[in-house]
Amino acid sequence: MDNTITLFHCGLHRKGIRVENTPLIKQLAVLIPAIKMELMGEENNYKAIVPFQIKKAEGLPKTRFPFNCGIFVVKMLECKSLGLKNMANINDDNAMDLRSKLCCEIFDQFMDKDFQEVSKK
Repeated sequence: MDNTITLFHCGLHRKGIRVENTPLIKQLAVLIPAIKMELMGEENNYKAIVPFQIKKAEGLPKTRFPFNCGIFVVKMLECKSLGLKNMANINDDNAMDLRSKLCCEIFDQFMDKDFQEVSKK
């Protein structure tokens, strides 16, 4: 484990503020090592905790609309987990298609079985 937090951010920034410098991200960089120490059974000496390094993922698709950020993140993580590097198809023009496909996947995986069992009764 390289003790690094990688931020997957869609490119919407507040004026003049880098996302990795926000107080919430800085707190997360300390919280994660503290949780790690706790899980490993080590005594938490909060003064000795070394915060994780924070880096931004490179080459991510950008969105012009804040409401597309969630689907972008889900699809980027899916690509990353599958080892895919080309994320060119994650864009504002097909965001609604990505949402529709994800809804169908979720229904097929989780809801369809429950729905079929209820309809049999």
